[in-house]
Amino acid sequence: MEVLCEFSDDFVAYKCFVNNIEISDPQQIKKFLGEHKVHRTDNDVVSMTFESCKIKTFPRNLTKFYPNLTVIELISCNLKELTKEDLKFYPKLKYLGIVNNRLTHLGSDLFEYTPNIEFIDFSCNLIHSIGPRILDPISNLKQANFSENQHINALYDADDSRFKI
Repeated sequence: MEVLCEFSDDFVAYKCFVNNIEISDPQQIKKFLGEHKVHRTDNDVVSMTFESCKIKTFPRNLTKFYPNLTVIELISCNLKELTKEDLKFYPKLKYLGIVNNRLTHLGSDLFEYTPNIEFIDFSCNLIHSIGPRILDPISNLKQANFSENQHINALYDADDSRFKI
């Protein structure tokens, strides 16, 4: 499968943006198409966003195309499950945003392979349970957003060192 990527550079990050497609098996992505900005290559891409796509499973092979990814977002993509095995391919991850999807549970070992995450956003899902001590493996966490979920509405901010409910 080939996926069209719209590249953008906002002086903070060089991004690949994918919008409004169905990806039944993200592991079957063979190539990202699109025209890079001047003097930019796949190695410059640090941020990947899928928005309003239909994605059944979390993409595990994005670093094959973009080896320097530190940001992954899936916004309104109907994702129902996320496990530590999905994230193990992204040890450099700094930001993970799974926003307005269909997640219901987050396991306590979710961040075992991504200890460098600084920001996580699971807002606007259907989350009703989070594994105990889920944030313990993350040493540099600055913010965790679990707001507007089915049974959980909380925001962790490192400046306060506590959850706000």
